[in-house]
Amino acid sequence: MHVLRLNFRGLAALIFLALVGMVPLFGAVADQTPTEIVLAGTVDTTSVADVDGNTFTNTGYEFVEVINASVSPTTVTIDVYPSGGQGAPDSLTVTDPTVVVAAGTRKKFGPFRKRLYNSGTEKVKVTCSNIVTVTVAVWRLTPNP
Repeated sequence: MHVLRLNFRGLAALIFLALVGMVPLFGAVADQTPTEIVLAGTVDTTSVADVDGNTFTNTGYEFVEVINASVSPTTVTIDVYPSGGQGAPDSLTVTDPTVVVAAGTRKKFGPFRKRLYNSGTEKVKVTCSNIVTVTVAVWRLTPNP
């Protein structure tokens, strides 16, 4: 069994990094609310990429934007459900797709088919390999008949 020992300075540094979003304090997945794109305009809303992944409720009209302000690329993995990709159309097995976002760039991707990407709680999970100075935005563009 390993015991983590932190002195006051170490604990203060850990709390500071957690507050600025560079280190998750409790290791929970970051759940985001998609921002609806509307005719009147919308304000950019982003969250810091979480080491345990970012999730959002998926209606099939969402897409993700990853902004990589880092000096290193980040690989974004989109989880396929159920695990192992079983249950895909035509009984195919699907692996988790990945998207590479180069250093100093941003990429948008989606939409996500509910049957392939939604977990049992209707959530999609995306995980970035490099989370330092990487932010994630989730957008929803609902068709207007």
